[in-house]
Amino acid sequence: MSKGILFSVLTLAVLSLAFAAEPPAKEIAPVGSTGGANTISLNVTHLVANGFQISAFVETGSNSVLCLATYNKSNRPEELAPIFCNASEYRGKRGIRVVSYLASHPPDDFVVTITLYQPNAQFYGVPIRYDVR
Repeated sequence: MSKGILFSVLTLAVLSLAFAAEPPAKEIAPVGSTGGANTISLNVTHLVANGFQISAFVETGSNSVLCLATYNKSNRPEELAPIFCNASEYRGKRGIRVVSYLASHPPDDFVVTITLYQPNAQFYGVPIRYDVR
């Protein structure tokens, strides 16, 4: 065997022994995730800014600054801009505010479903219109 191959084999053997002696990694449970995601429905009652903005507050009881929101489905998907969420407090309650914009005023039968997640959410309340005026 050449010296290069012999060196490579010895190096692999030493590394294998070093890693074999290392204790296995511990499983780490996620911290503070008491609940999962929830799906909510929004409609024309959640429109503000002359009917071109969806704005709703969902009480969660969580004070986490993190949140996620994604669309599920809508009867007017082509009208929807990206959805944003932020941790918020509204009327003394903690939760999530979701905001999106529409290209035009939707018809009265407009419906969109959204999946929400906030760490440490104790529950997901009924969405209420969030108009900061």
